[in-house]
Amino acid sequence: MPKLTKAAVDGAQPKASEYYLWDDQLSGFGLRVTPKGSKIYLLRYRVGSGGVRPERKFRIGKHGSPWTADQARREALRVLGEVAKGNDPAGARKVSQAAISFADLADRYLDEHAKLKKKPASVAEDRRMVEQVLVPRFGQRRAKDLNYEDVSRLHGDLAETPYKANRIVALLSKMFALAERWGVRERSSNPCVGIEKFKEQRRERFLSAAELKRLGNVLERGERLQLHPNSVAIIRLLLMTGARRGEIEGLHWDEVNLERGVISKRDTKTGRREIRLSAPASKLLSAWPQHVSSPFVFLASRGEGHYQGLTKNWLRVRAEAELPDVRIHDLRHTFASLTVSSGASLAIVGKLLGHTSPATTARYAHLADDPVQEALRKTSDVLSERMG
Repeated sequence: MPKLTKAAVDGAQPKASEYYLWDDQLSGFGLRVTPKGSKIYLLRYRVGSGGVRPERKFRIGKHGSPWTADQARREALRVLGEVAKGNDPAGARKVSQAAISFADLADRYLDEHAKLKKKPASVAEDRRMVEQVLVPRFGQRRAKDLNYEDVSRLHGDLAETPYKANRIVALLSKMFALAERWGVRERSSNPCVGIEKFKEQRRERFLSAAELKRLGNVLERGERLQLHPNSVAIIRLLLMTGARRGEIEGLHWDEVNLERGVISKRDTKTGRREIRLSAPASKLLSAWPQHVSSPFVFLASRGEGHYQGLTKNWLRVRAEAELPDVRIHDLRHTFASLTVSSGASLAIVGKLLGHTSPATTARYAHLADDPVQEALRKTSDVLSERMG
């Protein structure tokens, strides 16, 4: 293998299994190429003296900013200088990594994985679980010391909230898998392996005709109840579109096309999708004021960004409407139930809701033939009648 240069590295193509390219001018300096196309610079060297000299592999970094072939070569020379002094850089790094706390691992997970590969809403949820549950529980422990009993005990302590308990374990499992890759834990040491998930009861809550009427009456009295106009409008749009909360709460004006009657979302939980607007929804948006200083439909009460006061207002709304167990997400379920009951196929319902899998929409199948839902036959008509 000739000298590792930019051209040589750029020309290295992935194969069915990983392979190495070794530089012929700097002993031990090489490039690992994975089947997925990742290219990682490394240095191979031996420590100690005498006949038995264990080999070490020092990971320099992934090809791309900041690591070029020339920069990686300079780093390899620096590390070899340390080896010549009798030091063991790879061993020292391993000891340092093994000593980091769980709190440090959590920070690294959020910065180097979640923020880069997950959607903002998912990052926010991960951060919430880290800050409210995981760091208070494990923060000062060494990440490498946490074991099956630690995770199992936490999972059991959250038994009254099975969904939350299962999500916590799933998050931990990913963090520990990355910890192995980063050298923080030994390989095949994930303490989440073998944790049996709690059975989760899928919660399906649909508003009845009487409940919709009460909700509509409360929204009509929004100003007298000192509800924020943004909250009232968002709640109405959630009911009239079946959209997810974040899709409406952070809505941009350039995503709204009133001529076509659609909202074109560039990035949702399931990727790009179009949200159809009924006549009442289009009428609401067409009358809504636009502000040249902000791209958002629903402006923040203070500062920049979009409105974020929905939760506080929703708690007031559901109390006034005598709907103490109804979540904001149940408005989406209600839209789906009304649409199914009107005679629409599950395929159409899935399209309206932006589902990518038919199995997700299948939860509403039993509503198609439910006589109790016959009173709610037409989605737009019912919502218009009950809520004005």
